[in-house]
Amino acid sequence: MLNANTRIYTGFSLIELLIAMAISISLITALISFVSVNLIGHSKLIMQQRLSDELHSIVSLIQSDLNRAGFDATSALQYTLSNNYAAAFANSIELSAFPGEPVDSCVTFAYDRDMDGEIDAANPNERFGFRLRENSIEVRQRGLLCDANGWQDISDSSVIIIDHFAIQTLDENGSNSRLAVRIDASSKQIPSIQRRIQRHWQISNEH
Repeated sequence: MLNANTRIYTGFSLIELLIAMAISISLITALISFVSVNLIGHSKLIMQQRLSDELHSIVSLIQSDLNRAGFDATSALQYTLSNNYAAAFANSIELSAFPGEPVDSCVTFAYDRDMDGEIDAANPNERFGFRLRENSIEVRQRGLLCDANGWQDISDSSVIIIDHFAIQTLDENGSNSRLAVRIDASSKQIPSIQRRIQRHWQISNEH
């Protein structure tokens, strides 16, 4: 017999517990899905920015170096002394390609780095260049030819894949004073992320 001070405690039924568990699992699943989508979106934004930054850095380096093409520190003096002076660095830009790579995906050039009016093959070597090889952009070392091994990567192959690289001369008179560069690249981690960058500019030293 129950007295006045007796309390009856009742808990959840099995069905109520199952319903509560199902609701909790649904909420947790939705939360995980929401977080995952946001993490993926954030990762894509980071990769897009890294790809853009890498491309801009590469193109800026190429443009900066090519702007020096044909520079001869002694040309003004030599022209004063002789009207027939042929500058050693004039028209030094040449386009070709590493075997198996697209046409005009290698550019070589020279400029008077030590300002002595002569193209030096020793230190400092004054023959420069950039090329595409195996989905990477490389910089010329020791004056090597376009078809030689030994060039050095300047694109980070752990970040980007170079799908296209080409240099184009825009002058119709045969000079190389106006150039265009185009690079297409994709993210190594997320290939669907792709970027293209193009630049056109005038080179004052080439004649």
